[in-house]
Amino acid sequence: MATKTKKNPSAEKVVDNADAVSLPHAPINIVESKIQIMKINVHAYELNKPYCCHAMSQKALIQMEQNQDGITKTRKKEPKDQWAEFIGAGYWLRDNKGEIESLCAPAIQFKKATVDAVRHVGDKKTLTMKAVRSWFHIRSTIPHQPDMVPLNSKPLPEELFDDMDYRFLGLEDAPTKSRWVTPERIKEMKKLHKLGVSISRHPAKVGMGMDLRYRPKIYNWTATLEIEFDPMFITQDGLVNLINIGGRLNGIGEWRPSSPQACGDWGMYRVERAD
Repeated sequence: MATKTKKNPSAEKVVDNADAVSLPHAPINIVESKIQIMKINVHAYELNKPYCCHAMSQKALIQMEQNQDGITKTRKKEPKDQWAEFIGAGYWLRDNKGEIESLCAPAIQFKKATVDAVRHVGDKKTLTMKAVRSWFHIRSTIPHQPDMVPLNSKPLPEELFDDMDYRFLGLEDAPTKSRWVTPERIKEMKKLHKLGVSISRHPAKVGMGMDLRYRPKIYNWTATLEIEFDPMFITQDGLVNLINIGGRLNGIGEWRPSSPQACGDWGMYRVERAD
């Protein structure tokens, strides 16, 4: 009696066909990336429209750490040192002795303004913010502080003084004199005025109430940016144009045009073009 062989449906079939697997005709070629570095000058877009910054103070950082450690914050409201809050809100370039040399803006603020400018130009399918953010980097020209861009200005003219500038020059009338004004701070305020720096005092909404904020601002400023980019992805002229658009439509700092909460016309800038 003949024995029937059972077929295994799961058995693999070996195909002896040279055309079954297709290989690329040539290996993929990746063009060498040649990084370029350029320096550009930018300046305030409009006369007497300042840049105002708000850095997180050391006091705020300590309070956050205390919350993490489970330290209960006292309900007693501490007096607000107006000068300490003003200094704590600034990005400062200091010398070896700790003396302030200039007010700075974080380099990342210029990059964010430039990347966000992509929303206003080009084809959204081929030119995206996600792609552009990796095409270039912006830093300062200060080797030991590359993340902070110094802002330079002429001495602050008296017509741009705020009430707080007069206060910390010791020029207030007796009924309005502040407990936070000292001879040392008057001397420091005069130095900051020579750098073009002023004190901004403005109300801010906090929860259901209001509070006052004290922050540094600088008028008619100029700055030098060092740009690292890859011309394989964007041309030098194209990047400069994008930086210019970002400065006009977005700006940097408080009350910039692109601010999600309090938009204004501060912090705008333009690229200084060669004639």
